[in-house]
Amino acid sequence: MKINNDALYDSIPVVANQEGDLKNSQISDLTKKLMWYAFPQINHNSTIASFDQTMLFMVKVYSFLAGMILSLYLMIVILYFCDDFRQSLIQITQATIFYWINMMFTICLGFIINIFKSTREFPFNIIFYIVFSFCIGLLLGAPIANNLSMHKQGFIIILYLFCMTIGTFTCIIIFTFKKRILDKSNYILLVIFIVMIFLLIIFIFTMKSFIGVLIGGAICHVIYSFLMLFEAQMIMHGKFLLKTNEFIIGALLFYIDMTVFILYLSVVASVALVIGICIALCSACAHIK
Repeated sequence: MKINNDALYDSIPVVANQEGDLKNSQISDLTKKLMWYAFPQINHNSTIASFDQTMLFMVKVYSFLAGMILSLYLMIVILYFCDDFRQSLIQITQATIFYWINMMFTICLGFIINIFKSTREFPFNIIFYIVFSFCIGLLLGAPIANNLSMHKQGFIIILYLFCMTIGTFTCIIIFTFKKRILDKSNYILLVIFIVMIFLLIIFIFTMKSFIGVLIGGAICHVIYSFLMLFEAQMIMHGKFLLKTNEFIIGALLFYIDMTVFILYLSVVASVALVIGICIALCSACAHIK
């Protein structure tokens, strides 16, 4: 008997808001104001995932996303201790041709993952997940390890950033699923937040030469956590129209879209700053005349 794979695929629930009207949600309105993303119209014949199915999907997405972050820190540690490997990517302050090739290859992988639906299928999803995680580890790990290798206490900074990342992920996961975990989840969030602040204060007093890195890292983690929560809400409201079994590619799309969104906000902020300066200069010149 022949099995209809298309029929089986269509029967898998889509991760989206229960109303199925993605274009009229508050998340969609916010993304339109940011001129960032317009939600696709879902096929009303599709099965919409239940709340429990969506939560289970997000647990799997966060798990694979955490795997990507852990692989990044593992690559940072390897590059920190392996001088020859690090210098094949970055020599003193200049990137090598291998580093630029890896960057272009990573960008191409990102386009392929976003464009081709076939990357969501097994075993392509596993292959792209492993390869992309490795390429990101080289791309981001090389400059971080190169900068920290110039200091004797560089490895301590890596441990600090790792602890802050673990704390950030824990807070995000608890905040996302707090209605399903414990009634006292707010107290757990408060305790983790206090521990992270206490850790930051200890490092500031013991490693004053790295105070800029410590404070900057803490601010980046706070900003990144809010963006992660925003991205999670978008996915749960139907962004990418992911099926409940597409959590691996969902983690990749989550990471890629977060990165592109940060770059987008940086460009918008830069353009707004330049326009603001030009307006201020024009206004000053008009007053002088």
